[in-house]
Amino acid sequence: GGGGGGGDQGICPGGPYAADPLPANRGAQRVRGGFDYVEGPVWVAELGALFFSEIHLMQQNQPPLNGPRARIHRFTPPGAFEVFVENSSTNGLGLSADGNLIACTHDTRSISVFELGTKARRTVAEAYQGKRFNSPNDVAVRADGNVYFTDPDFQLTGRPELPTAVYRVSPSGEVSVVGTMAKPNGVAIAPDGRTLYAGDFGGEIRRYPLDDGGAPGPSSVFASNLQDADGMGVDCAGNLYVGWLRGVEVLTPDGARLGTIEVGSKASNVAFGGADRKTLYITATDSLYSIAVNIPGHPY
Repeated sequence: GGGGGGGDQGICPGGPYAADPLPANRGAQRVRGGFDYVEGPVWVAELGALFFSEIHLMQQNQPPLNGPRARIHRFTPPGAFEVFVENSSTNGLGLSADGNLIACTHDTRSISVFELGTKARRTVAEAYQGKRFNSPNDVAVRADGNVYFTDPDFQLTGRPELPTAVYRVSPSGEVSVVGTMAKPNGVAIAPDGRTLYAGDFGGEIRRYPLDDGGAPGPSSVFASNLQDADGMGVDCAGNLYVGWLRGVEVLTPDGARLGTIEVGSKASNVAFGGADRKTLYITATDSLYSIAVNIPGHPY
């Protein structure tokens, strides 16, 4: 799943920031349950609302040809929920450089943008060197418009036209490979835009340096042993928040583990929201959770 910065949301308030991003009580509170499977939260500051995907997992693990059904929900705190787009086919969501929803869409195996005003959908990228993607999963956007996304084959198996990989779409629309992975999943960008994090469902997080134009350099291992590593977010101090089997793991920019936010299940993704961006929203199986943290999030 996923979230990314973009638009004018990419500016962090000035520091210094708290030494410890985590509160004493690390248990998140359920905002609402009863969904099928939730993913891809993203906060839209101008609307004061959180958007996220609900994916309808298929019976007996038999997805149809265009992947599982999904919809986009809009949550306006403290308690208003509405379906924003029905039949969206979305997983990870982020914010495009022009401030609309960018999405990983299964039905067309593509990256799409949904206009916040009209809900109109357009395609950003759907192929690399003439070959279709597998099933894009998570997406992050740098402030300059570079788009990074993961393309595993979780939702649409058995059609490996391309290897499972992390991709970049440049501001001009050119698609290139960042790196290949067995099961690429979460993706996030450091606040300064110079580091890309990409996680593999097997438990490894890799770090790629990004140059001025957004092109990646050789990767290195940032963290490992995070089983079912999924969606990620970063705070303004550069700490990384990784959804995984046991909740949300928080790591320093050097890879040291600071602790785990508990949600009682596997966490699929995270997004910072609220007026001060110190509310961490967490999607976890059938529920949306939140917890107050001590450092504002880099907008997702």
